[in-house]
Amino acid sequence: MSTKERTKRAAVKVTVETADAVLSLNEMAICIGMPRDWIEELVAWDLLAPVRVNDEPWFDAAVMSQVRRMARLHRQVGVSLDTMALVLELLDRIDALEDEVARLRKG
Repeated sequence: MSTKERTKRAAVKVTVETADAVLSLNEMAICIGMPRDWIEELVAWDLLAPVRVNDEPWFDAAVMSQVRRMARLHRQVGVSLDTMALVLELLDRIDALEDEVARLRKG
């Protein structure tokens, strides 16, 4: 089994087993397919807020979808971490406006 396949299996296992739980820095990195230092950079830019337990960062599993979104923006579009908050805010605003348009069209 390749390293990529093992990583995918580990990510699935962590995702399933940690629903409504917390993830370590390593688990978060595996789940989103990014290096640990990238996640540490998210924390440094205040894009991700861990809980500190024995001086180790732990992350609420509920934020994983948002972290995956940041990883996609970074990898596919090249969004840098210094502009990530602005991009996320604008995307959230677009989603809200699209929802509002859909609601208005229904009646």
